[in-house]
Amino acid sequence: MENVPSKKGKKINPKDNHISFQCYDMGRLVRKLEEMGIEYVTAVVEEGGVKVDQLFFHDPDGYMIEICNCENLPVLPLSSSSSSSSSSCPLKKHSRSPIPSPSLHGKLRKAETN
Repeated sequence: MENVPSKKGKKINPKDNHISFQCYDMGRLVRKLEEMGIEYVTAVVEEGGVKVDQLFFHDPDGYMIEICNCENLPVLPLSSSSSSSSSSCPLKKHSRSPIPSPSLHGKLRKAETN
């Protein structure tokens, strides 16, 4: 990303659609963006004692990029049972028809051609 011009003047709105990446050294990222003359905005989100730093900027094509230290967020394992009341995001199981085995598929094709 050496010598990449920034899109000066385009408003940086963290609520716009964006893609997010995780970063382990936000200070280093800030130094690099400043060195390259890329405008950015920062935000801090704190919930339940967990703090996440966010940084937003536009890439050379004008797409919004978010960089955060998201490793601070706790990883919550999914419950092995979809009916568990402790799950904050219950999953529904969907039944699907089994995919025919290749040997059965070949027999079906032969029957269609006869």
